[in-house]
Amino acid sequence: MLPMQFEPLAAVVPPALAAAAISLVLIRTRRTLPHGAPIIAGWEGMAIAAALALVVYLLRGWPGFPPGNVHTWPLFVALAGIIPAALAHAGLRWLMPASILLVVGFLPMLLTVPMRTWSVTQAALWTTVFALGWILLIPAARATATRLPGVALAGWAGALAVTAYIIADPVTAKHHGYCLAGLGIAAGITGLARLRWGERIRPASVAVAIAVIVPALLLLAHVMTDNLPVLGLIPLVVAPFAPWLVWPLRHRPWTAAIVACMLAGAIAASALFLVTVPAPQPTGW
Repeated sequence: MLPMQFEPLAAVVPPALAAAAISLVLIRTRRTLPHGAPIIAGWEGMAIAAALALVVYLLRGWPGFPPGNVHTWPLFVALAGIIPAALAHAGLRWLMPASILLVVGFLPMLLTVPMRTWSVTQAALWTTVFALGWILLIPAARATATRLPGVALAGWAGALAVTAYIIADPVTAKHHGYCLAGLGIAAGITGLARLRWGERIRPASVAVAIAVIVPALLLLAHVMTDNLPVLGLIPLVVAPFAPWLVWPLRHRPWTAAIVACMLAGAIAASALFLVTVPAPQPTGW
């Protein structure tokens, strides 16, 4: 584990370098492909998911396997995100089964909070709603990146920047905030590469990888602090889909990307009205 002062840097640099490096490699290797040529492997998302796993390792160390408690899940969530990212361009017949199996595999983490105090019926309902939302978020992110490739990652970048600020504020969830910041910067770099070099960069796999990882980090942040209620998670999850609001600007990609980034950040910022700040503890005699 790294000293505390190096943690923000360690969380940002690996995803940023991974996004830049894989973009440069793909720009060169795909330049001979004909327009609209199918691409099977989602290298962009795979690289960013792997880089996030490295971030978690640098911040928290090796948690052991199998994970002993809910706080040791992030590394395995990041690693698991590599698989759906690899299948992002292979069609829903491959992506959906992989997404369902992944979410079902993380059911123990989903059940951590509700099983503490709720009845079995309440816990089952809560887990079903969250799991279905998580599963549906993955193809929704893919569809947005496919239909709006020039602005989809700009939306993720704006949403994750604000989300990282919200999540990193409570001390117990700061590592998750750092990870979200790293993902946001990686999305921004890949989005800029898409705007500059066009179809040589395919953002769908990045959107899928982020959609797999972010709900888990938000849930874990909610688990570790009472400052972030469940309702506060809703605008954070909805914000990345702000690019659909700039559909009329889709033929002006740079303008649309800037507006999408700002709108996504504004939607995510609305969660600040739902986040509670703990009362200051008395000091002195």
